[in-house]
Amino acid sequence: GEASDIGVADVETRNARWMELVPKLSVQAAEVAIAQWGGDRQDITHVIFHSCTGFKAPGVELDLVDQLQLRNVVTRFGINFMGCFGGFTGLRVAKTFAQANPGAVVLLVCCELCSMHGNGTLVDKS
Repeated sequence: GEASDIGVADVETRNARWMELVPKLSVQAAEVAIAQWGGDRQDITHVIFHSCTGFKAPGVELDLVDQLQLRNVVTRFGINFMGCFGGFTGLRVAKTFAQANPGAVVLLVCCELCSMHGNGTLVDKS
């Protein structure tokens, strides 16, 4: 796929590719989730984003708010540097937002591009 097409690349190149692909993939995933939910996207009050395979500032949560044209978001929250467990942390944060804010509608998006961090080479160390 696109993420693994960069071959062996330095961290800067991989993160640049991450910054290009992850916002697009995250918006696509959010569009599907919103369609499956069937509600009005303008009812979304909180946006959470997690990834452990790249980083950018401002975060992808702002891209989601902007590109999905969410006008009623009161809180956006990025979860970074938490490894694979960050998705569970996102669920905990979403639950906390929902419990603290009756009527809140929370969108959580997690996006990982793990394959881009491999170099495609297996080394036999036996």
